[in-house]
Amino acid sequence: MRNVSLYIATSLDGKIAGKDGELDWLSYLPNELKSDYGYKAFMARVDTILMGRKTWDQVLSFGGTYPYPGLKGYVFSREKHKSKIKSVKYLSDDPAQFVNKLKAKSGKTIWLIGGAELVSELLAADLIDEIILTIVPVILGTGIPLFHQHPEQWYDLTKSESFDNGFVQMTYTRNRDRTRPAGQ
Repeated sequence: MRNVSLYIATSLDGKIAGKDGELDWLSYLPNELKSDYGYKAFMARVDTILMGRKTWDQVLSFGGTYPYPGLKGYVFSREKHKSKIKSVKYLSDDPAQFVNKLKAKSGKTIWLIGGAELVSELLAADLIDEIILTIVPVILGTGIPLFHQHPEQWYDLTKSESFDNGFVQMTYTRNRDRTRPAGQ
């Protein structure tokens, strides 16, 4: 069974984008050592990407071309669309049902890029196996929160790394055996 991995950055106050979807705050801090924050190693184990339509629009705004050559992409949208990019398919399917089927197929890691609505739906269905969360040392105050209401879930910290510019990246793996003790 394939894993779904949420690899995403968030502000200290848990926002993944500003109030109008802006992401410029991600590049305010210098990166003098030119770190890729583990991106290249992560991408080496990915063959499929998932994202919501708003996130897809944001990705395309960075250059207008598909930035993930060789990877199959699925964009979830409530409206019917046709992709101009051969390796990207728009879906109006139920995300949880689709991802359950996708996980059962052979392949590598499935990268859940975002957005918040899709993350929420897949968390509610307990389909996220790993969270790689990069914390950016800024409080945005307003914006799009990463996590909305969903069932309680436990994750084990498997890796933690800090970077010279103040970014902290933590990798968590879903622990489906751990639950809150009865009566608490």
